[in-house]
Amino acid sequence: MNIVNPEFRDLQQEVTELRDRMSKAEGRIEQVNRVASDTSRQTIWQFVIFTVTMAGVMAGMTVYQTEALRQETNARFEAIEKCMDQMEKNLTARFDDLKQVVLSDRKQTAQPNSR
Repeated sequence: MNIVNPEFRDLQQEVTELRDRMSKAEGRIEQVNRVASDTSRQTIWQFVIFTVTMAGVMAGMTVYQTEALRQETNARFEAIEKCMDQMEKNLTARFDDLKQVVLSDRKQTAQPNSR
């Protein structure tokens, strides 16, 4: 029995050491799982914040570009409108001049007939 007892004691000691190692390994695995979970959660939040930020930037830039294009288009339309107004004034002035010439020609033509 002496041979069985020391072997049994050695086996018990090995089992105890293996249980100790296993509990330490389980602790480390649990710690790694917590860190991985926290890291995953942080990564997801960073992605959500990045997405919201990019959406805000895109919306802001779209509004800015739209407003810039609107102002540029309005400026062009105003310039065209001024040009058209000037052309209308010039045409009106030329028609008035032409009317005066025609009226004076009619007066000149009508005067010799009455004599």
